[in-house]
Amino acid sequence: MDTVPPGVYFAKDFRRIILYDKSEKDRPRPTVQIFGGDFAEGRRIFSSKGTNVEYTVEKCRTGFKVTGKARGRLGRIEVFRGTAPREFLLNNWQSWGPLQKMRPGEGHQGIEEVMHTYSPYVFTPIPDVFKKGPVSDYFCAWPGCLVGFLSSRVAHPFFEIEGDELVGCLEYFDTVFDKPIPLEPLIILMNGSGWTPSGSPSPAGPESPVEELLEEYADLAAAENAVRIPARNPVGWSSWYQYFSNLQWEDVEKNLRLAREGFPFDVFQVDDGFEKDIGDWLTTKDGFRPLPDLARLITRHRCVAFLPCHLKRTQAASSRLS
Repeated sequence: MDTVPPGVYFAKDFRRIILYDKSEKDRPRPTVQIFGGDFAEGRRIFSSKGTNVEYTVEKCRTGFKVTGKARGRLGRIEVFRGTAPREFLLNNWQSWGPLQKMRPGEGHQGIEEVMHTYSPYVFTPIPDVFKKGPVSDYFCAWPGCLVGFLSSRVAHPFFEIEGDELVGCLEYFDTVFDKPIPLEPLIILMNGSGWTPSGSPSPAGPESPVEELLEEYADLAAAENAVRIPARNPVGWSSWYQYFSNLQWEDVEKNLRLAREGFPFDVFQVDDGFEKDIGDWLTTKDGFRPLPDLARLITRHRCVAFLPCHLKRTQAASSRLS
């Protein structure tokens, strides 16, 4: 079987990752709990330590959906618990976090230094959980099954491994809600996973490939969030994934020249790689011209977008904050 080398994948490109070998047949048949109770269709009530949840499990076209409302001091609510797969596709909440195949006993490799240098919140809003082991934000998938939350309007949804179990939670950061608020809906897509509500027959047929489950999940999430894709879809060049901190002034000049020679770019985006300290956009690094020179090179639709979400901890950068 082709394997994914350890490390962090900054580009979410499924074509460069062999997700699973279809010949694997030794994954355990799982059991499932919803809010600590049986996985059964119908309406239920869950109460614990000032938290009150009313929820419904209903069948949908390719699996089951959990919806409901909650109130009280919600904190971190466990919504889903099931037997962990032998390996699974892990997702991160932002575009340059890890996306890779993981095993339950593995940890996040290669990113501890990044979190120490920039912030413990670079890859996660819940670093206390992230440091313990694999954390998959929003969804978790493997052949035959995908478990995922369809929205993140109020809570942060994530999955973690506890022993030999996969646990899906909603993190409300200890907020108190006097009135009921909608839960972030949970979807359980399955084909060959063995997960069924109490008293229901097991679904027949071969296991669905992860790619098909991801497409179905994306469609459901788009519908839940009323996503609209505009008819005009601009084409752009971005320095971020190909260069990041290795970006040089010559790279910008070269690609702008290529753009003028016939590439149909509507947007030319230069990201944080021009900065001497990531997060400090006022000082360009050695060999990179000042921002006015860059603006003069871009002759169409000039604009500068700054995303100061991280600031590298250096003396020069810190002095600007004092």
